[in-house]
Amino acid sequence: MKHLGRVIGVAAILAVPAGITWWLASRAAPPMRPPAPTWRPQPLPTGDAGPGLTFALQSDADRQDVRPFAHLALFVPAGQPASDFLPAGPFIATFRGTLAVPSRDRYRFSFVGTGALALRIDGREVAVTGDTEVELSKGSHPLVARYRSPNTGVATMRVYWQAEDLAREPVPAAALRHASSPALLAYGRLRRGRELGFELRCGGCHEAAGERAGAPSLVGVGSRLQRDWMAKWIADPRSLRHGATMPKLLRGASAEVDARDMAAFLATRGAAPAALAFPAGAAAAGGRLFASAGCIGCHTLPGHVDAKSVGDRVPLAQVKAKWHPAALVDFLMRPTEHYPKVRMPTFGFTAEQARQLAAFVLGSPGAMQIESSSVGDPVRGQELVAQHGCASCHGFGVPSRLRAPARPIRGDSIVCGKADYALDGADRAALREFFGRDLPGVHTDLEHAERTLQAQRCHACHERDGRAATRSTAAHELAARVQPDPDAGPAHSIPSLTHTGAKLRTEWLVRWLAGGVSARPRPWLAVSMPRFALDAERVARGLAAAHGFAPSGLPGVPGWQDGTALRADTVPRSLPAGAPPVAELRGIGRQLLPQDGGFGCTQCHAVGAQAAEQVFEAPGIGLEQATVRLRKEYFFRWMWNPPRIDPTTKMTRFVDAEGRTGLGDVLDGDGAAQLEAIWSYLESLR
Repeated sequence: MKHLGRVIGVAAILAVPAGITWWLASRAAPPMRPPAPTWRPQPLPTGDAGPGLTFALQSDADRQDVRPFAHLALFVPAGQPASDFLPAGPFIATFRGTLAVPSRDRYRFSFVGTGALALRIDGREVAVTGDTEVELSKGSHPLVARYRSPNTGVATMRVYWQAEDLAREPVPAAALRHASSPALLAYGRLRRGRELGFELRCGGCHEAAGERAGAPSLVGVGSRLQRDWMAKWIADPRSLRHGATMPKLLRGASAEVDARDMAAFLATRGAAPAALAFPAGAAAAGGRLFASAGCIGCHTLPGHVDAKSVGDRVPLAQVKAKWHPAALVDFLMRPTEHYPKVRMPTFGFTAEQARQLAAFVLGSPGAMQIESSSVGDPVRGQELVAQHGCASCHGFGVPSRLRAPARPIRGDSIVCGKADYALDGADRAALREFFGRDLPGVHTDLEHAERTLQAQRCHACHERDGRAATRSTAAHELAARVQPDPDAGPAHSIPSLTHTGAKLRTEWLVRWLAGGVSARPRPWLAVSMPRFALDAERVARGLAAAHGFAPSGLPGVPGWQDGTALRADTVPRSLPAGAPPVAELRGIGRQLLPQDGGFGCTQCHAVGAQAAEQVFEAPGIGLEQATVRLRKEYFFRWMWNPPRIDPTTKMTRFVDAEGRTGLGDVLDGDGAAQLEAIWSYLESLR
């Protein structure tokens, strides 16, 4: 309860059927409103809970889809489908799960977007106009949100909440949970089938719908990979890498000889490998680079014995047996040269750095040993390569003579010939489900982005929605292998991906993902963001759509996509009446940046050519980049209460629960107006 001064008595007591309604008044404050009814937590649905909500879609064409969804938000461009499994057109989306309320308080919910939304919490309808309070007790509350898209045009929605000491914000993903259901499992199986069809490259041999994964080129492969390793890989890929997607093609008594012959042929493709010697100290320097670049997030070192901690990481135990050293150095510098869709990103290592990394990995104890075998028959090997259809997936000059049926399934059977993918019953069922359905051949940006983040292992370096980065959880594995760098400064955290779609302007994110941003936002980090083989524009659009935002500047979309008109008590739609003109406002914004008379932003943040004045532990991003990188809505949310978004930030809270700052002589201490002034000034620096 807020302080009222001396209470002079109960202003009124009303008897009502549900109990007593009361409010207090004092000379120092207006009467308090009667409390809103408290809704207590209800029993949770049964089943294994997971993050986010169950997201069920129903189209006018009677198509359905169900999947988990992290946010209570959505953006669907005009004329495009809401799901990979639905046609374009009007739809109804139902979000279902539980809402974790952090503390008992009066909450207000608001809806931003097109179409219509109905929200129910604990089975009761909740207004989403932003002006109706409901008191929720601490704990989990069943939630159902039903969104009906407009018949034409953009479909966009975001749901916000706010409370007395909680500035208006999108309902966070961390507060949402869902339970398993038969429909969720069924459509999850359908998506698993699609994923398998992509990963196993069914489209190489069959007329399979979907995106193509590609495979490494075998042109010149003999100058890169060692013959004995290739023979063992061809004979049984999963003996070298658990979960390998290349099938086991060879069976019977001749399998080992066939593999040696095929490897012998491939070893003739390319020039003789160049010799390479590593200078003294290269391995130690490579170990430090391995640590600072975060390689442990995607790989385990040779000798790693804890199978449970491998996860989706790629073991490096076989690297010494696989690669010719000079070719490994080339691969570390240019990983996409022979495989454009490789998941290994381009870090931009120099030749010296690549040699150091190669020296460290090749010299690590515990490397796999492959016994040398007799040299096979390359002429017979070439015939086997053509017969088994290697060119169906791999590019090189030997055409495939494999003839496969158009459809990967026949009845209830999967048609793979002699290819053994080691599929279990669940995976076979998933493939049958996917290839047996008549699905629209569409790929929405939203789902494409989510698949890309998973496939590229973005979680290796970045925290997202409460999932810790693998490079952090696995860092202890390097303790006995890597000597600390005596010249290294304090460790700095890598940005979280939790808010990326709502945080970054789409056009900037496209350039960043594509490697087109020359000025690094965080030059103090030991390594820069590498460049991945991905569709940067689709990923950026999809990340924005998952948060309910249109790509920045998309024509015909309401101003909400950039937060230019925020309906909230804490962020006004526009400046109050009598506010200074833009030129004067920019001047005020400039005065609010330094320590003297302002918030002290320039202590840690540079502004263009003006360096930060007094950085302590953590420098800040140059403020001249703020309006280029950030959506305006996120900027306001961040400046309002930085620890709310990032509890580890060094920035303090500048605006209190009443929307006031400590600078009462500037714009009457109005926090929103002051932030508008700062934004206006920063825009002038673009």
